[in-house]
Amino acid sequence: MSSPLLRVEDLGVSFATAEGSVRAVDSVSFELRTGEVLAIVGESGAGKSACAMALMGLNRSPGACFSGAAWLGELELLAVPDAALRRVRGTDMALIPQDPLSALNPVQRAGDQVVEAMRAHERVSRRAARERARALMVSVGLPAAAFAAHPHELSGGMRQRVMIAMALSCQPRVLIADEPTTALDVTIQAQVLALLAELRERTGAGILLVTHDLGVVAALADRVAVMYAGRLVETGTVDEVFHDPQHPYTWGLLGSTPGLAGARGERLAAIAGAPPSRLGPDAGCRFRARCPHEHAACAAMPELAERVGPGHADRCWLPVDQKRLRREHGGRIGLEPRGIAA
Repeated sequence: MSSPLLRVEDLGVSFATAEGSVRAVDSVSFELRTGEVLAIVGESGAGKSACAMALMGLNRSPGACFSGAAWLGELELLAVPDAALRRVRGTDMALIPQDPLSALNPVQRAGDQVVEAMRAHERVSRRAARERARALMVSVGLPAAAFAAHPHELSGGMRQRVMIAMALSCQPRVLIADEPTTALDVTIQAQVLALLAELRERTGAGILLVTHDLGVVAALADRVAVMYAGRLVETGTVDEVFHDPQHPYTWGLLGSTPGLAGARGERLAAIAGAPPSRLGPDAGCRFRARCPHEHAACAAMPELAERVGPGHADRCWLPVDQKRLRREHGGRIGLEPRGIAA
């Protein structure tokens, strides 16, 4: 097996607040390989974007504290100063942000912003950069007229394509896509996903996909890392996590996703309660207050361990046979409301 493009070991991210230190990311580890799509999924506030921003060095501030290590090849991303990291961003690692309208300069033409990204990292004339930028924007499905347009003159899908063109302008090895289909209609979502899949095949870049949309994960990802309250609670291939999920939180995510076979008017099963506060010490499993299967062992934090097979890890004390018995309700995987578990 080839060496990973990106290797993250025990990544921790915390922020100082008036109430105390908030641990947004806690001991997260994963690897990303050439041509692979790894999806980090979870509800809002799980720590997905904080993890991605830490790798890019975009949430460094006087109130932020980082621990662990993140290796891009031989470069330790958390240890290098900002000046060295600026040389890496765009060339070796690039970001497709969640909100392209906020990320783009509103008073600068779209094409000039792609040109600026190229010239910031490469010795290339303005004329040559403009020619490359035009060709790149056309290659991601933008009309030629988009080069001279301002961001507010473009649709949401077109702005997202501008950000993809900008991210790919220097052919990075790692592409971080933070909710790349948020606020797009389903037709444009499908086009953006198809574009990312085609770029993965053509460039061989590894893609770290941050999302809460399991439909996007099923369409694009190879492996899945489920994140809850700052920690990974389950990891595996898409088939393993979708068809043999081992953590109750994963069951809840799958059960709250609408399916084509659902009955008309059928209500989706929501996960009761809210995520725990990230202030103060842990009190066992972080999902225990929302889990109908809580038992005595949950007072201790379980390790992320391969309990069902190689490569498929979870953070739940229940035996594998009990998980498979308890996770199906009404013919589909889901999480019943707390207090009525068998």
